[in-house]
Amino acid sequence: MGAWDELDTEISVEVDTTELEDLKFLLETEDIDGIFDDAVDYVDKLITGIHEGSQEGVQDIAERNRSFQDQIISEACDNPSGMLASSIYAEEVDEYTYLVGTTINHIYPMALEFGRGPVYPIRAKALAFYAPSGELVFRKSAGPARPRPFVAPAFDRTSQIAEEIMLRKVNIAINRN
Repeated sequence: MGAWDELDTEISVEVDTTELEDLKFLLETEDIDGIFDDAVDYVDKLITGIHEGSQEGVQDIAERNRSFQDQIISEACDNPSGMLASSIYAEEVDEYTYLVGTTINHIYPMALEFGRGPVYPIRAKALAFYAPSGELVFRKSAGPARPRPFVAPAFDRTSQIAEEIMLRKVNIAINRN
């Protein structure tokens, strides 16, 4: 979905409340004179809370991933314009899935994440680019660039806190319903 599939991070959660729904059905069908009404209400509260909390959790995790990418780019990369950091987005795909990626479709984000070999002009006599100082530079070639990843480290940071975020969001949603 993003400009570069290789730089997209899909944040997704699978929610299965089948056993709780089966329990609710069993309680409802065995209910004599409303004796299980409170239990049915509680199971319903759990089901609703799990779904709502999971939706909120996946959104929060995607936003954290986007924020980590932005932070890593800002700290470690020569990006004086801030274009790359501001191009990182978190977009809802469905209620349990978000995609984090970049809207920049030129090669810079890929070269930053994975590095690149030397560059030579193809249709011109020299390469033209802006140095971090803002100065326009002309060169006959540019040497290789080492990788300065922002997607992989953001994923690692996000992975470390994802379970905690999800548990907290589900717990909050269950207790508010």
